[in-house]
Amino acid sequence: MSDGKLSLPYNDIFPKYAPDVKFDPVKVFVNTVGDGNYYAIRNDFSTEAEWKANKFAHMMVPGLALRKDILEEIGNPEIKSLSDLDAVFATVKQKHPEMSPLILNPNWQRNYFDTQLGAQGGFVDENGKLIYYLKQDAVRQSMLYMNSLYRNGYVTSENFAYKNESDTEQMMLSGKGFAYTWTYSNADRLNADGKGKYPFVNIAEPLGPKASIVSTGTGGLGVYVTKDNKNVEASVRFLKYMFSEEGWRLGEWGVEGQDWTMNAEGYPEFKYDPQNMDTIKAKGVYWWGVPWESGVGMALSSYKAGSETTRQGEQYDKIISFNPAIGMINPDTDSPEQVIRTNIDNMVKTEQTKVYLAPSEAEANKAFDDMLKKADKMGIDKLEAWANSQYGPYKEKYDSLTK
Repeated sequence: MSDGKLSLPYNDIFPKYAPDVKFDPVKVFVNTVGDGNYYAIRNDFSTEAEWKANKFAHMMVPGLALRKDILEEIGNPEIKSLSDLDAVFATVKQKHPEMSPLILNPNWQRNYFDTQLGAQGGFVDENGKLIYYLKQDAVRQSMLYMNSLYRNGYVTSENFAYKNESDTEQMMLSGKGFAYTWTYSNADRLNADGKGKYPFVNIAEPLGPKASIVSTGTGGLGVYVTKDNKNVEASVRFLKYMFSEEGWRLGEWGVEGQDWTMNAEGYPEFKYDPQNMDTIKAKGVYWWGVPWESGVGMALSSYKAGSETTRQGEQYDKIISFNPAIGMINPDTDSPEQVIRTNIDNMVKTEQTKVYLAPSEAEANKAFDDMLKKADKMGIDKLEAWANSQYGPYKEKYDSLTK
C-alpha cells in the first residue's frame, strides 16, 4: 500500500488538513519509501529515545517459563547459563520421566536460545557490513544447542512437527511439560490461562555474556488513505485523533476509568486481566491489533509491577541495542533479491530440522554446512551485496537523526 498509485502520502495530506500534527523524524524516516514519500506511520515502533525515556515500557522479547513447583521440588537450583539450564533439564528428566523437560512453542522454537547466544535474524551488521543471518556462527551454535536438547532427550522429535501454539500451550497446562518457550509474557499467560492449576515463573535474567538483542524493527500495521477516498479531510481528522495519546489509549486499552486508570507513576492499571485470553477475546481487544499505537504504548499494556513479564523485561532492557536502518532493507516484491531471500528462508525452514534431529553433533554440523552450501548456490552473496549497497545511506541518515 506504500505506493503512489494506490495511496495518498501522509506528507501531503497531513500538512494540508492537520498541519499541527508533527510526526517524529525517525518515524518519518523508517516509513519513507523509494519515491521519497511516507504513506503511513506503522504501529509497534518507538524510537530508541522513546524506549529509554519510559522506565515502565519493556520491549517484547523471547521467554522461557518453568514450572515453579518442580523448581522448588529440586531445590531451586541456580540458572545463570545454558549449562545450568541443561543440568535442570537432566534432573527433571530423571525425577519426572513422564514429563517432557522442554516443550517448544511452534512459533517461538529457537528464539529464546538465539537470544542467549547472540544470534539474530534477517540481515546482521558485522563490523559495519551486512551478512545474512545463516552465516552467523551464533546461529550455528544455537541450532547445535537445539540438537543437543534433542539428543539428550529434553525435547521430542514430534515437537518440531507441531504447527499450532494452542496445542503446545495445552500440553503445558495439562502437566505434560516442565519448560516452555514463548515470549516474555510466557509465565503470566500460562498462569492466567491455566487459572493457577500449575504455577509458572520466567527465567528473568539473560543466560551469560553472549546474550544480546538488536532491535531492527520499523513497525508493523499501517493505516493508508487510498486515492479512491471520498473524504480525505475527514479521514485525516480521524487519524489525527487516533494518533493522539487519548486516541491510541482508547483503542489500545479501552475507556479510561471504566477499563483502566493511569497510575501516578505513569503506567496503566487494568480492571481486566490483559494476559487472560478468554477476557481478551470477550472484550474484542488484542495488543497487536491497534494500528496507530507505538511500541512503547504496546509495551505499557504488559507492565505490572512484580509480574513475571515485567521482571524479565527489566533485565532484558540491558542487552537491547537499536538499528532500524537494517529493518528498512527489504527487496521489492518479485525482485531477484526477494526471490533469493524467499528461497533461502524456505530452504532453512525445511532443512533446519535435519540439524535439530541429527544423531550426533558431527552430523548436525554437517547438516548446517549443507544449508550453507545450498544458500551459496541460491545466491546469498548476491543478496548480501545488494543489501550492503542500500545499508550505508540508511545507516548514515539514521545516525544523523539520533545524534
